[in-house]
Amino acid sequence: VRGFTAKMMGFIVVVLGVVPALMLLSPSGPGTPSGRVISIAVVVLCAVMATVWFTRWPTRNESLSFAILSTLSIAAVALVWSDPLTGLLGCLAFAALAGYVAFFHSSHLLAMVLVTAAGVAVTRTVQIALAGDAYLATVAFLMIGVGVLAVPFSAQVLVHLLGSDALQSHTDALTGLRNRRGFYRSVRELIKASPARGLPYLAVAMVDLDRFKQVNDTRGHATGDRLLVAVGASLRQATRGHAVVARVG
Repeated sequence: VRGFTAKMMGFIVVVLGVVPALMLLSPSGPGTPSGRVISIAVVVLCAVMATVWFTRWPTRNESLSFAILSTLSIAAVALVWSDPLTGLLGCLAFAALAGYVAFFHSSHLLAMVLVTAAGVAVTRTVQIALAGDAYLATVAFLMIGVGVLAVPFSAQVLVHLLGSDALQSHTDALTGLRNRRGFYRSVRELIKASPARGLPYLAVAMVDLDRFKQVNDTRGHATGDRLLVAVGASLRQATRGHAVVARVG
């Protein structure tokens, strides 16, 4: 999956690099020398970023740099094009970037991308309106706004649903405690975070219910299940802080 995603991202970056290159030949493209320089710089930057995506999966810092540089590049290109409507259409590129950020980065970075997109879109919309077609400006802004917002918010919903499924797969359905897999994962996270939290020791206690099988045999499995739920609740109430309570049997 990671390999396919990296290749797909590389392809998207290539397309985003081809767009400003073609716009250099268009009458609606950059109309000033500085605008042409910016467009060429973005094309070169896209080539570099695409090479990284095609060769390997980027590190966390590289991915963060990619998101920030892509945001600035899309904004710059959309603002230097001489035709405001073309620049407004260029804001659609923020949709793909926002979807990527929604999947792999924080909501703060996503907010930065969306705020930048909104700023560029509003600027170009005002320019279209001042040119004499406020209705076209409004319609284009609304349609592009829906497109840009739909992708990241759909991605956020998907991430939330996947996260809920992952959480449920680490939770014992009966007691609500962590299961064996969830216990191992939580302990690993606890150990990784222990230096920052000042937790130099890890203590493990195992609780075994005496004659539990006898309870199931004589009182029924429903009674045994209620007993497990009660014990789990008692253990949760008796622990605090960073304790990990799990049912591993």
